[in-house]
Amino acid sequence: PLYLNAGDFTGTGPGGPDVGAFQARFRVPPSFTWSNRDAVAQSTRANGVTLNWTGGDPATQGITILGGNFDQQSGAGALFVCFADFRPGSFTVPASITQALPPSNLQRPDQTIGFLVVGAGPAGDFPTFTAPQLDAGYVFFVQFSAMSVVWR
Repeated sequence: PLYLNAGDFTGTGPGGPDVGAFQARFRVPPSFTWSNRDAVAQSTRANGVTLNWTGGDPATQGITILGGNFDQQSGAGALFVCFADFRPGSFTVPASITQALPPSNLQRPDQTIGFLVVGAGPAGDFPTFTAPQLDAGYVFFVQFSAMSVVWR
């Protein structure tokens, strides 16, 4: 579960020697659910990988997808990042991207770090706030879900 429930919040800080006191308002949107999370725990690089989600606020959020694989034994590693529209509820990372990842070391799984991270965050303008001696202040809420993946 999320640390904060959906709704409007105000954060305040007393300031210090470098930045003055501030007050920042922000909205926590409804949480999203990575709905096929368990289905991608073992993914075939030649097929790409499709991620599905529900919930959230498609009007104000976008999706960030981060994936990678690092083989400690060989020293090979790669990662990717994709940004997707929230509205379709699905995004496929194409095989041309996932095939660039080294395969998981199936003989020594403890030597491989494979992962996928799906996050929902603001799309468009970030809410701002001001404070004395601060050029720009931004406040926003993001939610991420991560898991280990075996890349075949």
